[in-house]
Amino acid sequence: MLPILLLSAAGFTVLTTEFIIVGLLPGIARDLAVSIPQAGLLVTLFAFTVACLGPFLTAYFARFERRKLFVSIMVLFGLANLLAAMAPNIEVMAVARLLPALALPVFWALASEAAMDLVGAEQAGQAVAKISFGVVCATVFGIPVGALVADALGWRAAFGLLGALAFAKALLLFFFLPTIQVHSAETSLLKQFRVLRSLEMQGTCCFRFWCFVGCSLPTPTLRTSSNAWPASMAQSWVGA
Repeated sequence: MLPILLLSAAGFTVLTTEFIIVGLLPGIARDLAVSIPQAGLLVTLFAFTVACLGPFLTAYFARFERRKLFVSIMVLFGLANLLAAMAPNIEVMAVARLLPALALPVFWALASEAAMDLVGAEQAGQAVAKISFGVVCATVFGIPVGALVADALGWRAAFGLLGALAFAKALLLFFFLPTIQVHSAETSLLKQFRVLRSLEMQGTCCFRFWCFVGCSLPTPTLRTSSNAWPASMAQSWVGA
């Protein structure tokens, strides 16, 4: 079960990287000399990249051996987060957000498949549930803890910590994730897009859209006059 737990831990880093910026936008806007709406375009860039390029990238990278692929993705996340931590302007920050957005859909599309291959059909449900647990932990703990780190040490420290975590998990995956055979069957992009006809998929997409809207809107309005998150607020999230 160690490989499954490592994939779940990698998922924690992936999702925390995706969402942590929402709580850091005012600080990023101030330090990079842009407005909060302009900094908010970093969220748009990430989501737009995932939505538009995700199916194509996943179809292409599905042919690669999974251990090497996941290790490479975590290294990319580490480099991107370190670049974000050192970004001198909004343009470099945009590049730092674009890179993980390219890798995120590939990871999520293939991590569950890899988990099922590792444990077999009988325990596939448990394996996928453990992968999803990383998502839950990122939402409940990763994002508010990131806000606490940013409040204490600055938003650059939060990205730096995420970068270090990504490199550590890349190392663990390299040593403890076994080689996973690639399925020979390939699915065309046209067949993948046909799934959008499903009412369930359309409902899921609408739900996720409003989740992103709900995550993005409160940040500028829940700030204190000192333009920093109240530590008590973040602590209450962690304890919730």
